[in-house]
Amino acid sequence: MVVAGSYHTCALQSGGDVQCWGANDSGQLGNGTQRDSAIPVAVRGINTATHISAGATHTCVVLSGGTVQCWGGLPNRAEMYVNDLGQVGKYFTALGNGTTKGSAIPVVATGVSNAVAVSAGSDHTCALLADSTLQCWGRNWYGAVLGNQSALESTTPVAVPAVNRVIAVSAGGYHTCVLLRDGAVQCWGSNYYGQTGNGSRSDSATVGAVAGVRNAIAISAGSDSSCAVLGSGTVQCWGSKISDKLGTGNTTVSAIPLPVEGLSNVTSVSTKYGNACVTLSSGAVQCWGLNFSGQLGNGSTSGSATPATVAGMGHVSAVAVGGTHSCATLSTGPVQCWGNSNYGQLGNNSVGTSAVPLPVVGMGQASAISAGDVHTCVRLRTGAVQCWGANTYGQLGNGSLDSTTPLTVSGISDVAAVSAGGTHSCALLASGTVQCWGDNRQGQLGDGSLTASTQPVAVLGISTAVALSAGHAHNCAVLAGGSVQCWGYGHNLAAGIGGNISSGPVAVSGISDAVAISAGSEHTCAVRRSGTVQCWGSNGTGQLGNGTTTLSYSPVSVSGISTAIAVSAGTSHTCALLSSGAVQCWGTNYYGQLGIGSNADSDIPIGYYPIMGKLTYSTTPVTVMGISNAAALTSRADHTCTLLSDGTTQCWGYNGTWQLSDGTRYNVSSSPLAISAIRNATSVAAGATHSCALLADGTAQCWGQGRYYGQGGADKAFSYTPVPVMDGSSAGFLDTSSAARWADTDKVLAWGEKTNPQTLAPAGQASQELAGYRYRRYPGDHILAVNAHGPANLYYWGPLSNYTVLELGLLSGWLLQAKP
Repeated sequence: MVVAGSYHTCALQSGGDVQCWGANDSGQLGNGTQRDSAIPVAVRGINTATHISAGATHTCVVLSGGTVQCWGGLPNRAEMYVNDLGQVGKYFTALGNGTTKGSAIPVVATGVSNAVAVSAGSDHTCALLADSTLQCWGRNWYGAVLGNQSALESTTPVAVPAVNRVIAVSAGGYHTCVLLRDGAVQCWGSNYYGQTGNGSRSDSATVGAVAGVRNAIAISAGSDSSCAVLGSGTVQCWGSKISDKLGTGNTTVSAIPLPVEGLSNVTSVSTKYGNACVTLSSGAVQCWGLNFSGQLGNGSTSGSATPATVAGMGHVSAVAVGGTHSCATLSTGPVQCWGNSNYGQLGNNSVGTSAVPLPVVGMGQASAISAGDVHTCVRLRTGAVQCWGANTYGQLGNGSLDSTTPLTVSGISDVAAVSAGGTHSCALLASGTVQCWGDNRQGQLGDGSLTASTQPVAVLGISTAVALSAGHAHNCAVLAGGSVQCWGYGHNLAAGIGGNISSGPVAVSGISDAVAISAGSEHTCAVRRSGTVQCWGSNGTGQLGNGTTTLSYSPVSVSGISTAIAVSAGTSHTCALLSSGAVQCWGTNYYGQLGIGSNADSDIPIGYYPIMGKLTYSTTPVTVMGISNAAALTSRADHTCTLLSDGTTQCWGYNGTWQLSDGTRYNVSSSPLAISAIRNATSVAAGATHSCALLADGTAQCWGQGRYYGQGGADKAFSYTPVPVMDGSSAGFLDTSSAARWADTDKVLAWGEKTNPQTLAPAGQASQELAGYRYRRYPGDHILAVNAHGPANLYYWGPLSNYTVLELGLLSGWLLQAKP
């Protein structure tokens, strides 16, 4: 399922993951940054979504349990310029989490527990509940949210009065429409253009019926117009007809539904600002309205008052109209987009415009990364897992020897999250179960035995896990209700038990509302729904953060933290990411792990636990210097790394194996150091002696110790600068170059001929080589080519680009779609 906002696009994949691309200045991509992306990036923490909707600058999903999460709504670039007093964005309430703040990562809409669908408008959101009633939240201008004038806004979901028997909802600019079981349509809110369809142009603060619509099967509310698909396969629209959005061939306003000319066999409709699109039962797409950015997809930039066929589209299952672009999901799975891509919203790794559909690239690459002691694992966007590095205990999950390149973990798919422990690995499946593999001497596989396994085995008794963390020799999972269970090494209570080890999960007492978890070496910490943090286990250097050095058999509260959104536990220190973007750490500081510009070897006097004027540890949180825009956090052993909102990475602490990537070795850094070569990261992972970053294009780069191949792709002892992780296959997800580049080119071009014969009519000839390129020429002066050197990209030249060279994105992205 694909949805489009004003300048961003999101796709809900079959496994429940969500990927977004395009403008991100309001955090609408949900990856913790405000950095635009021209290729899909994974929304943080979403892996069980069942429905999705994109508003102007925010996005919402329904999760499998019926809850709703939303993200976006932060002040954009222009707003930040005039936002010195915080006045802009202060009243943005469409996320439904009880605050007036936007968020670059998903937040829970308060009180919604049985949603089946969601619709995001410009500044408000509505959820359809399982009992066919409606809850809405956000700005209530013109009564668009509450269906009354009782308040100007609601920061949390409220029931819309007198609305029931609803089977579909669509939130527009400042109005809302619902489809009822009997085929009737009701709308309310702003009505200046007649978009509520009640025959008048007066704003309607109460729910009213759309005149004359009795047998609708689908609806769509745009900025100032609305449309309905009728059971006969025809379409009726009402509201603003400026820019011919109603498709009736004239430009007047209509306060009652009018039929769209020339349409039949319609299955769905989508409308936004200046145009509308429909899908037909044949799999084709037709659009009408504005077209200055090619958003009608018919190869031109001239507007159309009546529906025009989108070029080369077939087998379409759904279409989504954005601000100045549109996208369609094909029944075979891929997504294609057309129109404006100034912010990368077409997802083809380029900016500009395209008047014809182009495939979204990179949707089969890596979406999450985790580093163990001397191995690394990634979750692919297909739901599979690949690992590389040391395999002494089977932690790569494939029965092989150590590997310098990623290998697929055997017998596991539909993975929602992966976590690499010390010498073992674990995966959380979309079903809520957990599987682990590798070392099992401390029971860390959780299968009731102490026998190592080179392939994944099921953890006993866990079926509703929503979060997972693998520590050095123990693991913990957060279950759907917020409780925590742990298994493995229990010395000093790291697993929440008093014994030495537990080969199966045990419940951690006193926690029932956890939202995030991190397992360290001999301690564990959890973030609670309130934003507080609790820890348990070893505490010799204050790593529990409660002001003492006494170990605890049960969770204790970390002092002074109430706005945490993530936590990461190292060997003897812990760090928390706050909602403000700051980072606070506590515990040992021998190697500068607290990031405050001083460590135990420093001569700078520090006021916390001074020993000869030096900070050795802190039993309460201290603020890491110079970080105010952190988006993610990772700690392992004696160093910590953060991902910043601009896609860069900073690390601090121990640097004995160049894991800080600062060009030196056998030293420490007590303040964060920028990893200068990393500019577009989406996540970061700290291992014991190495670190890795996952980039926006789905590739990974690692630095630090490579002797045991923890880096991947480099058979050398160390690298103090990031090196790309290489895949050994001919079309690897982590490598865009390969010896089989020409074979890959031919496969992509042959696939293109089969899927788009209207444009790429097969010429019956093999690819030809020209200095630096391999190409094919098609009838009508269409040429596709791939370059011979550098990252492999696909290019087009011909009438569709006005005979200029158009870069279509990475060959690897197209190859993923060309595969059967």
